[in-house]
Amino acid sequence: MREILAYEGPCFTVEWYYDENGTSQAFDYFNRLGDAQKLPENEKQRAIFSMQSYNTRVQKGEYYEEG
Repeated sequence: MREILAYEGPCFTVEWYYDENGTSQAFDYFNRLGDAQKLPENEKQRAIFSMQSYNTRVQKGEYYEEG
């Protein structure tokens, strides 16, 4: 059975699921989506930058939550 990765990162890997017939309803649906329905190209980079910025502020003690 073939494997197609949707995401591979340091903590987990997400693969498209294929049934016993070798078909993947989710992957087929994703491929039919128009470009406007998918994430913009730079969205992943923006999310990574935001996470790194947050982690840096937490480590420096510059981030706090009011509550």
